Amino acid sequence: LRASGRRVCTYDGLLAQKPRTMSQMPSMSNYKADAKEADRNRKRLMALIKRPGNNRCADCPARLAQNAWASVNLGSFICFQCSGIHRNLGVHISKVRSLNLDSWNDDWVAQMERWGNTKATAYWEANIGPNDRKPTLEDSNAQNHVHKAFIRDKYENKRWAANGSQEEFLANGGGPAPAAPPPAEAAPAEGGGGGAAHFGLAESDPVSGTRCWYVDGRDGSTHLVTVLKVYYDDPPPYYSIRMPNGTERNTVREKLRVATAEEIAQGAPSAPPAAPPPTPP
Repeated sequence: LRASGRRVCTYDGLLAQKPRTMSQMPSMSNYKADAKEADRNRKRLMALIKRPGNNRCADCPARLAQNAWASVNLGSFICFQCSGIHRNLGVHISKVRSLNLDSWNDDWVAQMERWGNTKATAYWEANIGPNDRKPTLEDSNAQNHVHKAFIRDKYENKRWAANGSQEEFLANGGGPAPAAPPPAEAAPAEGGGGGAAHFGLAESDPVSGTRCWYVDGRDGSTHLVTVLKVYYDDPPPYYSIRMPNGTERNTVREKLRVATAEEIAQGAPSAPPAAPPPTPP
């Protein structure tokens, strides 16, 4: 669902809004470089594109040369095929420029020097799992659904992004900000007082990419879902999950239990969720 241009996720029947735009970074300048500045910065860019990590596209295996493209605000060097998908994300997520065709100002080049593909990949793919499919060169050349979905998940949905903002990542020397520990007390049940079925707290907490059993607070049905991201913004933490039908919703810890490999193979949890406590008279 979308409302007023923002994505709206269901929160077990309620509406909860969580912005899916990139973390706030210092605003990028838009001034046009004069000929002297553009010529100087072209030489800087040609040196940057030769560095290890920058000579391959940030989003696919394509090799890059002097005719490469870049996402200025993300600090990533990308190929022509990926640049088209970046443009479709909108300039609020990815501001695409050509190394050859555009006149680069000092601020843009400084951003590329601060990041580069190695740091950018470390941030945007910090939580990517071995089973998450990355596009091949063939996917990129075809610009197929695998290619498009990967770039959207990576930047628009921030599916595998490191904890904290991009500024915090750079401040930590290119490493993720430490995650806030889960609170000691259990989070209140969704809906507040209705006594929805739940799993209770288990010994292990789900992280991004974990397959879990989720009990729907509206009808008590159980679903095998994937955890997309954990939000510790305001305790208790809540979880963004992907349902079997591909939709996303937010939920709390009690509604999730990490699924075992055997349960995933069988397609059913070994134990049902706990019955709801009786409603006080």
